Amino acid sequence: MPEIFLFAGTRLRDYLAEKRAKAQRTLMIYDADLLLTSPEDDVVRFMVEVGAVEEVELHRGQVKQRRAEEVVKENDPAQDYRFKGSRRRVTRKSVVVPFKGDPTLLKLRPSGSTMGGPQVRIVGYDIILSSDNDYGPKTPQALRQHFEQDLDLIEQLLDLANAEIRAHNERLKAEYPEKVAARKAHHLKVKEMEAELGYPMWSEDDTGAHIVPITRRKIGPTRPAASNQPFAPEWTLADEQYEQALALLANYRNGFERNPSLTADAGEDQLRDLLLFNLNGHFHGQAVGEAFNRNGKTDILIRVDNRNVFIAECKIWDGPSKFREAIDQLLSYLVWRDTKAALLIFVRSSDLTGITAKAIEAITSHPNFKTLGPHADDDRHDFVLHPHGDPSREIKVALMLFQIPAKVDPSPGQQ
Repeated sequence: MPEIFLFAGTRLRDYLAEKRAKAQRTLMIYDADLLLTSPEDDVVRFMVEVGAVEEVELHRGQVKQRRAEEVVKENDPAQDYRFKGSRRRVTRKSVVVPFKGDPTLLKLRPSGSTMGGPQVRIVGYDIILSSDNDYGPKTPQALRQHFEQDLDLIEQLLDLANAEIRAHNERLKAEYPEKVAARKAHHLKVKEMEAELGYPMWSEDDTGAHIVPITRRKIGPTRPAASNQPFAPEWTLADEQYEQALALLANYRNGFERNPSLTADAGEDQLRDLLLFNLNGHFHGQAVGEAFNRNGKTDILIRVDNRNVFIAECKIWDGPSKFREAIDQLLSYLVWRDTKAALLIFVRSSDLTGITAKAIEAITSHPNFKTLGPHADDDRHDFVLHPHGDPSREIKVALMLFQIPAKVDPSPGQQ
């Protein structure tokens, strides 16, 4: 294996610029139907992985020495006149330093460096540092000092490289949510134009002809799963109306807490009816209870202009097991166009913090859980789940807990 000087090749910034260009090319050729039917966060994550670079980690604490070896070196009279003859035999002592990451990065010159690293050999994921006794035997202390100085220099240059790589990765994470959203909006406009044009769509024999394969790294990015069906424009639940319903419920919860007599003896049906009564005052009578939607009756359903803008399941807390059943029950009610829902949990206990933690754990450990949502405070906790059998679609679920008085004779198992 030939020797090279570490961090002395082409510029690292040029390599990183090409990685960013690769991610951009990938986004531009990404199949429109796949982009429109995949969760946006999944596409962003995929694009970031395409352009991201793993930092190099030097395992200095795992340095090991190799047995001394005799090697024959060519004599260069121009460099040292003391060696006579064309060749000479010297003793070589080497140490091996393992590392993690792409070996290519060890050859690239980071920004801010004024010198290259030591001359080494790279074999697999090991850096081999060597010292020859050209000028006579070296003491162990001198050899140790030589290797430690080389390792110090490698770490110094590696810190510069990793800082540049880290900034590159953070730049990708900051840029691609906006880039993916813009590309998705472009494809959506095209699809809407095609839908309004009114002609039937010509069917291609090879539906995958436009998907260009991507060269992946060793641990490569994974394309988000998506529906096999072409994207068709669809309406979704209005964010504004969904947030209005949740804001109203937060206000009603505060009212319940200020007037405990309202809920002291109420069961699930009565609690739901209290919420419906108040919601109807805002949504002009369009909030209904026990309404059929897909595979059952949902506790609260608000329809505006024949659209489901809010779907909720109401339960009195009866332990994590019952709560997990409520999650499954809610998911079973949602049709493919329902993308926003809520779990409204009434707690007859003073340990609201502990029960909140149990509820959050039940959701995050649910097999349909995808990620946390934007809200996580005393008012509510948001989550993103997917419907049964369709991981490409996302359902936003808000968890709200209502603390109500305990009954005089509570039934067993409510803690």
